[in-house]
Amino acid sequence: MKKYEIIMIICATIFISCNADKSKTKEENPEFTKTKVKTDTLTKHLKPFNPELPTIGLLMYNGVLQSEVIATSDVFAKPTEDGKQLFNVISIAETENPITTEEGMHFVPDYTFKDCPKLTALFVPSAYDMYAQVHNEKIVNFIKKKNKETKYTVSNCAGAQLIGKSGIADGHKIVTWIGGGEQLQKDYPNLNVQNEV
Repeated sequence: MKKYEIIMIICATIFISCNADKSKTKEENPEFTKTKVKTDTLTKHLKPFNPELPTIGLLMYNGVLQSEVIATSDVFAKPTEDGKQLFNVISIAETENPITTEEGMHFVPDYTFKDCPKLTALFVPSAYDMYAQVHNEKIVNFIKKKNKETKYTVSNCAGAQLIGKSGIADGHKIVTWIGGGEQLQKDYPNLNVQNEV
């Protein structure tokens, strides 16, 4: 018998034994054969917009650091121990088109600048390169407009560049990412940049 014939016999034996009918002695365990209930995880976990609750707006744009959007959402979307929703948490972008994060994920915004509801707080995240954002008048004007209605307009790290460009923090203390304070002060001299907290 040649070498390849032996290999073929071994492979055929393995194939036949793997496909043997094992259903002859199948026993039903009533504990594990309960009726399956279909669930829709989207509607099960989707938090409805409640106009009675404060609304937290998360600004998004191409190149945004996704952790800054996700972490903020994670903090404010958590319910109380008894499952009570505390905030509406929404994402906002210039258009309804998906945005692409710095890390390459695609996020679809809940609202655009045109249909954004009234906000209690606006969170302005950052990107590694803020040039496009600070030179986008629509983003800057959106921040100015929403600042008139929010109780809080806050930024994270280099998002302070957008706050500086909008002028809403002129004369106020502001912080940015470690090492970015000198440039922020130079770019926006009306800010009171704090390099140490």
